[in-house]
Amino acid sequence: MSWANFVTMVRILLIPVFVVLMFVAGPSLPEEPAVHAASYFAFIVFSVAAMSDSLDGYLARRFNRVTRLGQFLDPLADKLLIGAALVTLVMLRGFPAWAAIVIVTREVAVSVLRSMALRRGRDLPASRTGKIKTALQIPTVMLWLLPRAGWISIAQDLSVIVAVILTLLSGIQYFMRTRELLRPRDDVTAI
Repeated sequence: MSWANFVTMVRILLIPVFVVLMFVAGPSLPEEPAVHAASYFAFIVFSVAAMSDSLDGYLARRFNRVTRLGQFLDPLADKLLIGAALVTLVMLRGFPAWAAIVIVTREVAVSVLRSMALRRGRDLPASRTGKIKTALQIPTVMLWLLPRAGWISIAQDLSVIVAVILTLLSGIQYFMRTRELLRPRDDVTAI
């Protein structure tokens, strides 16, 4: 296993740690913000997991160890991390359920497309918009890990709107690429 894939696996293993810490911390409402130490640890674990996304990509490119497994696991780890965080935030922090549904639905749909492409011997690498979307979803989650009060609540609401817009745009792009991507390959002969 390459170092890049190892980092990706660690990121996946941090997801249940984050979720458990969030449930230990409990709900955080404007009138009763969570000040439990578990909230801070959850923030740190999520931040480390999110930052490791850049590290695995860097290691794969730096040591020329880009693998199909890594190309599959890296976006999967991103989707699992964001999905688990959103579900937890809806349950415990008042994150808008409609926004979480839009984001998670898009993530599942793109994962299905990626699996279909892989079965046909094709790659579906992350698009530029998809990378920007992920880069924005991470600070959105981090904002929602903070107590919902004052200017933070305004930033939280704005970040949700922008994250949903980018999520929809990148999803549309993936589906537009699907027609070409899932077409039978010319270089593969039928047996």
